[in-house]
This record gives sequence, structure tokens and C-alpha cells, in this order.
Amino acid sequence: MLTSKRWDQYWQEHPDRTRWLRPDPTVQGLIAQVQKGYPFVRRVLDLGCGLGRHTLFLAQRGFEVHGVDNSPQAITYCQRWLAQEGVPVSLLLADITALPYRNACFDLVLSYCVVHHGTLATMERTFREVYRVLAAGGLFYVNFWSSEAQDQMQGEEIEPGTFVYARGTEAGIPHHFTSPSELEHLVHGFEVLQKEQKRQWRLLMRKKGAGERRGIFT
Repeated sequence: MLTSKRWDQYWQEHPDRTRWLRPDPTVQGLIAQVQKGYPFVRRVLDLGCGLGRHTLFLAQRGFEVHGVDNSPQAITYCQRWLAQEGVPVSLLLADITALPYRNACFDLVLSYCVVHHGTLATMERTFREVYRVLAAGGLFYVNFWSSEAQDQMQGEEIEPGTFVYARGTEAGIPHHFTSPSELEHLVHGFEVLQKEQKRQWRLLMRKKGAGERRGIFT
């Protein structure tokens, strides 16, 4: 995944963070769907939580929320914001390709506009980590760039489908654009409940199998 130093630089370069403090309408709709159709979902991981817009949104709706991000600056901001709101959330500084959680401990993993910031190999590792930390029957919602978004393929192509932007607000940040064949490999082991592809893949998936959810660390 992208280094924490680059993400810290990104937040320093963008002091107007209004865009990143409002939950996305797609996520709001998803959570309404989850609360109605999947009442077993209580413990949620916000994967790549950033400044905490979805972390706070989830916690305010009664979920037990855990957030992870590799940017110290983002985690610090998120901690302060949540403290101001009086919302209890567990936050950890970590790489999303190597999560510091036990197997089978989450009911839902949410990752919004995060996993494509890397190579295909880092996306694969992230998907495998999500699979590991999800309880059997648990849900994974994720969105990322599709190979149909060719107008967004800018800068240096460092591998097939992965571009490092040379200019703009995300200069120096890699973006992978996932093809349908790559997607089939990424979702191995999951049951795809909903799949939408326009310029992005938007997926709601379920981890196959049965079993009990475990504790986070013990």
C-alpha cells in the first residue's frame, strides 16, 4: 500500500477537509440496508478510515466500530474528532495489507475509496486480510476503480493497470484499475451479493462458511 509518509503529506496539502468529513451517500444507503437485512452485524471495521467520516457515522448508529489507517496524521485527527463527539471507537495505526486483528472477528468490513491505491499485488493482499478477519457469513463492502475508467488512467504506468499520477491533488499516488478477470481472482472465497460496475466496481460480498465470531485480540 501507499506509504504513511505520502498520506501524511496528502493531508498536509489539503487543509480544507470538508469533503472528507461527510459520510458518502452510498455508504449511508449501505448501512441502512445492513441494519434492515443483516441484523447480526454489530462489530465493524472501517478499513482505511482516514479522518473518520464513516467511522463516526457507524458509531453513531450503534455499531461497535474499529478503524485502521496507515497515516499517523489521519489517525490523530480521527481520535480528536471522535473524542469531541464523545464516541467510543478503537483506532489503530497499521498497514491494511497486514491487519493487527485475530481471525474471524468482524461482522462487516467497510472500505470506501481505499484499496485501489496500490498495485494489484497489494490489492490481493488486502482482500486476503479482509477474508481472514471476517467471521464466517460476515460482509465486505468495497469500491475501487474499474478498467472502464480509462480517462482516469494518467501518469506513469508502473505495471499493467496501475498508474502513478504526476499532477493534481493525488500526484505521486498509485491507482490500480481492475479488469473483470482480475476481479474474479480478488473475490475468490466470497459470495458476491451485489455487484455494480460503471467507472468503479462496487461490491457487497459475504464470506462463505459457518462459524462463530471471535474476540478482536483474545
